[in-house]
Amino acid sequence: MPHDAPAEKLNVVILYHHLNYMRRAMATYLRSERAVADEFTPSFRVWRIDIALEPAFAEEAERDIAAADVIILAVNGRQPCPTAFQRWKGGQGQASWTPPRALIALVDASDDPAPAPESWSSVLRMAATQLHSDIFVCPEPDDTGASPLVLA
Repeated sequence: MPHDAPAEKLNVVILYHHLNYMRRAMATYLRSERAVADEFTPSFRVWRIDIALEPAFAEEAERDIAAADVIILAVNGRQPCPTAFQRWKGGQGQASWTPPRALIALVDASDDPAPAPESWSSVLRMAATQLHSDIFVCPEPDDTGASPLVLA
């Protein structure tokens, strides 16, 4: 009887602002989990953004985020993006941080064509091409090793 090779582990981190955003993120996670079930074994961690920034949890949250293959971000685009998360600004990761394979951003986007400079919408717009009010796509990897981020 042939033995199937074990599926590759896929680390997913969900970051969210409020419970209503968490519901959207979990729905996206569950759809994604079904889509990749034959190839990957997903494991996930969930962080509410304000808790992830607390000194008591920041180190653990940072480790989870740094190890993530996929980040599902569910935020209000009009809210300020905390400095700790602005590494995506301009599509650049920090020196000690490797970008994930994908970043899925579920953003309640502002209708304002020029959102506040440090808002989630603004930070994500700087890191990606906006295809729709809440869909962004990052460019292909370049020679710096930065991987593409898909924000949808």
